[in-house]
Order: sequence, then C-alpha cells, then structure tokens
Amino acid sequence: MNGLHAEVMAGAHGAIGVLTLQRPHSLHALDVALVDALFAQLQDWQTDARIAAVFLQAQGDKAFCAGGDLHGLYDAMRAHHASAQAADACANQAALNFFSHEYRLDYLLHRYRKPLLCWGNGLVLGGGLGLLAGAAFRVVTEHSKLAMPEAAIGLFPDVGASWFLARIPRRLGRFLAISGAQLQADDICAAGLADYRLPHQLRSRVLESMIMQTWTADAAHNHGVLARLLHTVSMQDGLPAQPGPLQIHASRLQLLCQLGNAQEAAQALLEWDEADAWLRCAQDYVRSACPAMLELAWRIQDAARHLSLAAALRLELGVALRCAQGPDFVEGIRALLIDKDRQPQWRLPSAAMADWLQPLWPAAQHPLHDLEQIDECTV
Repeated sequence: MNGLHAEVMAGAHGAIGVLTLQRPHSLHALDVALVDALFAQLQDWQTDARIAAVFLQAQGDKAFCAGGDLHGLYDAMRAHHASAQAADACANQAALNFFSHEYRLDYLLHRYRKPLLCWGNGLVLGGGLGLLAGAAFRVVTEHSKLAMPEAAIGLFPDVGASWFLARIPRRLGRFLAISGAQLQADDICAAGLADYRLPHQLRSRVLESMIMQTWTADAAHNHGVLARLLHTVSMQDGLPAQPGPLQIHASRLQLLCQLGNAQEAAQALLEWDEADAWLRCAQDYVRSACPAMLELAWRIQDAARHLSLAAALRLELGVALRCAQGPDFVEGIRALLIDKDRQPQWRLPSAAMADWLQPLWPAAQHPLHDLEQIDECTV
C-alpha cells in the first residue's frame, strides 16, 4: 500500500496510514488532482480494517500547505470571463470542481471515523488550515505560521472558515478574517485551531510511537490511545507556553470585533497608533486587501455562526463561485502571482455583497447537497 499520486505519498506503517504532501516547489498548494487523491485515499483507509489511524504531514520543513493552487484558477477565471457564459457563476466548471472537491475533502476530515493526526508544521495558509482544522488531533510546532489571507487576493476565508472562525472565543475570528494576521503555536491553540504544541523534531518520534501502540477495531478506543500518547508527549516535551499577540491584545481586539461591520472595524484598527509590529502588519493588510472581501469575510461569519458545518460549506461554495465570476479575485491573483506588481485595482463596491449569500442552486441540486452522507460519497 504505497504510492498514490505524484504529489502525495501514501503508505501503511503497521496500523498507521501515512499521507505526505509532496509539492515543495509550491509549498504543497492544493490543486484538484491532489485534493481528489487525498479524498480517495482517506475514504479507502476509513473502511480498511488494517488501518487504525492516519498521520497527515508534508514533505520538508518550510510549509504544511500554503493554500490552493491559484494559477489554475486564474486561467479558468479568465476563460470564463471571456466566454458567452460569463453571466452564469455556475458555468465556471474548473472553479466549481476545485472548490466543491476541496470542501468535500474538508468535510470528510471533520467527520473522519478513525483518529487522524495532522502535523501542521511551517506555513498553514488558507486551504492548509482547511486540512488542519478538520483533523481530530491537530499539532503545531515552533515553526508553524497560520493565517487566512484570502482578502489580499480578492477572495474570502473559505474551506469552512466561515464556520470555525466564527466559533473562536470573543468573536476574534472576525479579526483574523479581515486582518490576515499570522498566528504562531500558542495563539493557534488559544484560538482553538490546534490542540498540541510540539517541537518539530519530535515528528518522527510521535509517528514511531503511534506505530508501536496496541490498536483495536474500536475507533473510540483508538481515539483514546492517540489522545493519551499525545498528552504524554506534550507534558514531557511540549513547547513552553509563550502567549502570542492574539492573546496579549485580545481585550482590545474583542472591542474591535463587536463593531457593526468590517468597514467600521478596519477604520478603527487603522486609527490605532501602534508600536506593536504584529498589529502594524494587520493595519498594512487592511490597507491593501480588497475592501469588498473584508466586508464579505465579516458577513459570512455572521451568516454561518449558527449553521452546521455542512450548511456553511454549501454557503461558501456559492459565494466562492460568485467571487470567481467577479473582477477582484482574478485581479488579486494577477497582482500577486502573475504580474507581481502588488498593485491590485479593486473594483467591487462593498454593496455588491448584498445578494452574494443567497443560494445559487435549489437545495436538492446543490453540488454539496449530500455532505451529511459523505461516507457513501466519492469525489
């Protein structure tokens, strides 16, 4: 049971299935082929009696996953904009395939029946957080740097972020969505986005310890085995507590997040006279990010706050296709990755978001209508 796909390695090590992302040239960015390969292998292992638990990691030390592969989306959006179907957001088949397959993978991770450990070392951005957030056991290291910087490219924090950011205490998920703020290990755990802070050098030891455990056919028992193992390692060799800026500034940021909309919050943030470098980076991000996407990021959290995860992902899919149909997503990618001038010309007014949260499909025709039956689905 080895191989799988040119850019993801799958192998069984005893009762442990190990999945390793292998796209270091792109910081393990996700394209639809990689997403489909991950989904298929996870589905296979979920019903394989020889596999008791899964270990998800990335090759190298720089990144776990830096998000989605934007080059393919850029080409697909340009082609759709130039087509006779430009007025139909659902007609961009490449974008529909990418987002719907990615969200289906994210949902599978959240609902995975066997213990799944994700080792989130290095950069964990956008779609990378979608993978980490869904795992039952989420490990970050001294090198972890997590952020949702989608508004900088004319998108909004997706991959379920409308749902899990909305559940961060003190409504601080609103700040993370509009600031692109980068979190390190202590703040990631404090925000509820990871469970354990371990030195990266322990990765091999943790995997070897998992391989040596006594596993059974009882998934609940196996969850307990892995929880005890990680608790022991964390108590003995975990990273020392070093509260980060999200915790240090939590009271001020909470006040910001209680404002009425993203525009008010962004303006209040820009008015702070800051010596703190982390907050200055947040201010710089707000100045340069797409204003309409800041507003959308704020609104979609409010909309998803009381939704199920499946309903939130269905909401996100329609919004993501509207972003792909509009001018700012393609412009953001152009400025960042194609021409690299870092001078995006944002065009969408915030008022354009008014109907973007409305369904694109009747419920029974939604591409993700069957998420609750994910165990019976295939990509």
